[in-house]
Amino acid sequence: IEHSGKLRWYNFDISVRHNTINQNIGWTLVFDDITDIKETEAKLKDRETQLFSLLQYFPDIVCLKDRDSRWLLANNRMLEIYGLNDNNYLFKTNNELKNLYPNQKHLFTLCENTDMEAWDKGAQIKYDINFITGNGEHISFEVLKTPIFDNNGNPESIIMLGRDVTEREHMTQALKEAKDEAIGFTDYCSKT
Repeated sequence: IEHSGKLRWYNFDISVRHNTINQNIGWTLVFDDITDIKETEAKLKDRETQLFSLLQYFPDIVCLKDRDSRWLLANNRMLEIYGLNDNNYLFKTNNELKNLYPNQKHLFTLCENTDMEAWDKGAQIKYDINFITGNGEHISFEVLKTPIFDNNGNPESIIMLGRDVTEREHMTQALKEAKDEAIGFTDYCSKT
């Protein structure tokens, strides 16, 4: 601790010095001030915590998987929609999750198929998920799945982002019904 009260970090390296016949002739002590590194690590940890908190309460579904489609990260909305327990999904494949959560088998099968499609295509894919929640509510998501490759073109990870489009689908259906009703009324009027 400095006189100003600032905490300083040091890395010490002690090594034994030997002569040509391997006798101990002294010690070498090297120390480096690593305060900047420790401060940067603390700032990065704070930023990671902030980003994780933001991700957890994001209203859309978010998931990150490794190149073998093992689940590495999923936000609260994703866990809720897929009916997963807090950390029970970590490092599991879609196939393993199908066995753990047989009621959600269709979702994990879809995940498995779309993971393969994104990897095979080597580019972002887009698809819809429609299902009924535990309380009987119909929910629709528009999903983007993006494969990430390293600098050598090798598969690295896959990102899944899903936007809740349930309200948009309800409005589209209501417009279609209103249009059909208007066409029916027009046909009725033209016949009378």
